[in-house]
Amino acid sequence: VNVVMEMHRDQDFIMGCAGVLGSKGYRPHDTEGKDILQYFCFPSTGTAVGLRNGDLLLFNPKVPHCVSSRATFREDVICTSFYLKTAIVGGNDNSQ
Repeated sequence: VNVVMEMHRDQDFIMGCAGVLGSKGYRPHDTEGKDILQYFCFPSTGTAVGLRNGDLLLFNPKVPHCVSSRATFREDVICTSFYLKTAIVGGNDNSQ
């Protein structure tokens, strides 16, 4: 909740997924829910992707990335990240 992630890169992951959800819940038809809650940034490319309530972003975790502080302080922001790790998929043998 309300995390800020420093820039880093993950060498042993092949796919990443990040998402945000506001503490007021998912509001797909509410114009207030369309505000950008947080930015997912790729400093090496100069790119910042604005994430709104309920958005999911698929990305290459080997590219340097980070998560900004909240873009709005009207509510808490829950940020989740999921990664596909090559060592687990390959039975802890990355040579497969």
